[in-house]
Amino acid sequence: MLSVKEIVKSRLKQALTQDADAPYTEETLHMTSMRTGVPTEFPALNVDSIGETSTGEDLERTQQNAIISTVELKAYTETAVEEACEILDAAGDVMIAMGYSIIHGPEDVSDTRHIMLARFRRTFGDEDIKNLGGN
Repeated sequence: MLSVKEIVKSRLKQALTQDADAPYTEETLHMTSMRTGVPTEFPALNVDSIGETSTGEDLERTQQNAIISTVELKAYTETAVEEACEILDAAGDVMIAMGYSIIHGPEDVSDTRHIMLARFRRTFGDEDIKNLGGN
């Protein structure tokens, strides 16, 4: 089966915390991939793949030719919603650089903490996935 979720999570972590021009470090931005709950360390960016549905099957339906990847990002802070916006903006730039489009948000979904949410979508063919992993 085709999948990009681990590549996307890795690319986000690298671009946001490890590259020479990264806006954060691993100590200043905690990356998570929880399905539910709230991170224990802040600020945090949660990266969740919420679907990789098949598309473009061959006529015999013997192989998966492409998937539609949907990723949800949630930025959490304990200080201010503006900080969550900055984190989500930086992460959104990385997603757009990977060819994703914004399909929802950014939206303030704060409760007792400051939380910003956005969803992104992109169609990947088999060759796209190979090229994304090799960049």
